[in-house]
Amino acid sequence: MIRTRLRALAGTVVLLAGAPFAAHGQDVSRVVAATIYSHDVLVERQLKTPGGTRHVQVACMPPGFRADTLQVDGDASLHLGDVRTEPVTGDDALACARGPVDARIRALEDQKAALKSQASADDIALDYLRRWNGSTVDAPAARASAPARALPAADTLRKSAVDLMADQSRVAHQVADLDRQLAELRKSVRRTEKGNWSTLRLDLSTAGPATLRLRYELPSADWQVSYRASLDTSTSTLRIERQAEITQNTGEDWTDVALTLSTGYVDHPNRPQRLPDSWNLTPPERVNAGGSASNDAMVQRVEVTGSSISPFVTLPESPLAAPTIDTTPVVGIQVEERDWQTLFHTTQPIAMPSDGLPHLLALDSLAVPVKVRVQVIPLQSLNGYLLADAPTPAGSWPEGKVQIWRDGSLIAQVADWSPDGDDGRLSLYFGRDDRVRVSVQRPPSMSIAVGLFGSEKQQSWGSVFVVSNGHTTPQTIELIDPAPVSHTESVKVQSRYEPAPSVTDWQHKPGVNAWTIPIAPNQTKQVSVSHQVTFPKDERIRNLPQAQ
Repeated sequence: MIRTRLRALAGTVVLLAGAPFAAHGQDVSRVVAATIYSHDVLVERQLKTPGGTRHVQVACMPPGFRADTLQVDGDASLHLGDVRTEPVTGDDALACARGPVDARIRALEDQKAALKSQASADDIALDYLRRWNGSTVDAPAARASAPARALPAADTLRKSAVDLMADQSRVAHQVADLDRQLAELRKSVRRTEKGNWSTLRLDLSTAGPATLRLRYELPSADWQVSYRASLDTSTSTLRIERQAEITQNTGEDWTDVALTLSTGYVDHPNRPQRLPDSWNLTPPERVNAGGSASNDAMVQRVEVTGSSISPFVTLPESPLAAPTIDTTPVVGIQVEERDWQTLFHTTQPIAMPSDGLPHLLALDSLAVPVKVRVQVIPLQSLNGYLLADAPTPAGSWPEGKVQIWRDGSLIAQVADWSPDGDDGRLSLYFGRDDRVRVSVQRPPSMSIAVGLFGSEKQQSWGSVFVVSNGHTTPQTIELIDPAPVSHTESVKVQSRYEPAPSVTDWQHKPGVNAWTIPIAPNQTKQVSVSHQVTFPKDERIRNLPQAQ
């Protein structure tokens, strides 16, 4: 059996059965496919083995490789035996660390050498210009005509010098940029050199040429989805573009690899963390007869609350609206929807170095018909905000960054948008609408004693919301306002509205009302609300407005 030294290239296979094959040093191993999950990647490597092969050695398995994740199979004619790993140390570990970046380091060094040659040439040319005096003939006629030629010659000299100095500055900036890139690559080598590189050895037998496949998991690879949401208000269409930001620092460069991005997870628990136990009810503990209750506990505390309002909520879907979604993928990506994950397959092999830098890949684009309206929440702000919503498209929609565009203008960037919103709705705000104006008129509130011998208090207040449409087109306004909610029989709440709300208990929030108001151009409409709360005068009621 021929003994061979580990080669510097990551993943190089050495066939130990045939001397001629090993002598040629042929690389018969390469990564052919990679499936990236969140923080993990499943790599598939293929090895071509000639007939009669008995042993295969895969050098420079990268740090993070775990033998317990290894899956080995091959053609039917290939029979597998023992599979084992051995650590790589010393100079061999340094050679493994340099492998993925060695070619890039050499290419950058060649570029730097070429730039330095150009800088030297510029120095020679500038030195020549400094020594040039505009004449090579020492004759009376030449000296007599020198003043006439001096001005044009000086102008030409100045322009040439400016061009050369500008080129020197450009070259210096490019050299500095190359130095930064080289420093990062060399830092990467030093970092990965300390990793646990290993050699994979396999015993096998095959009568003829065969293909051996290795699949294993590696960390240091990740992808995150980001979105670009563009609203066309004239057609009420929202175009959502998905793209992937991919990073891989596995220690292996990928060339001509079939890439798949998965929204699934490898490291999530495969079962509930805890199964339920019996639910036992026990009698209360006895209190000492001599104990005295706190005076504060004798006073009943009652709260009248208004429901909190979530910013990403919408009205229930109208039965007339049945949006159809165009899920045609862009060229180069095939989308596969499964029950528990979405897969994005590249239709052409790609190359991706192990550099840890982000690489962007366009995934797909969807055109979604949406409902567009201006949402107003006077309790929070008198500004109106344009809101578009639709049923969430099928498939997995992870949370990610989104760029928000409205009619060709960039509105905002949101770091943590979740397209799969409340009640299966996709909702997104597209900025403030300054042409929808809102004002609030508040009549004086009243607080009086009522009931037998003035045993109860009654507090009343109200608001009139005035909404104006300054657009030249009709607008649909969604006005949202919470009413007080009582949680005890001793506190009674009466509310009156003009007109009646379109939806009560909006988005399953008790007391929150919503009005859908169509307003013609340059027209104004108003909504009146009034509330009356009656409660025992000795009870403390929180969250009531101050009586005027």
